[in-house]
Amino acid sequence: MAALGAVDYKAVGLEGFGKPDGFLQRQTGRWMSQLEGYAAFDEWTGFKELPDVERIVSWLEGNLPRDFTSGIFHGDCHLANTMFAPDSPELVAFVDWELATIGDPLIDLG
Repeated sequence: MAALGAVDYKAVGLEGFGKPDGFLQRQTGRWMSQLEGYAAFDEWTGFKELPDVERIVSWLEGNLPRDFTSGIFHGDCHLANTMFAPDSPELVAFVDWELATIGDPLIDLG
């Protein structure tokens, strides 16, 4: 993920791929909207299981980095979205790119 985030997205033709301006400021609202969308499912018990979510969102919004270096952001980085070489532990691909954009690639590392 660090190597991907370090790619010069402009040099590889991805300058118009995302909206890096205000990227970090948009994240907590997007995450909260996703959580609220779970209300459509009968199994969702609401925020009872996440009692500190509002406090966490408030902390994140109050502690946003002042700036960041924009890079390629996968958006769904975890082991199931990686492929390794069949004969070595070398990472050869990231898959499942529908959440990708240009943003703060450190979120992927987090």
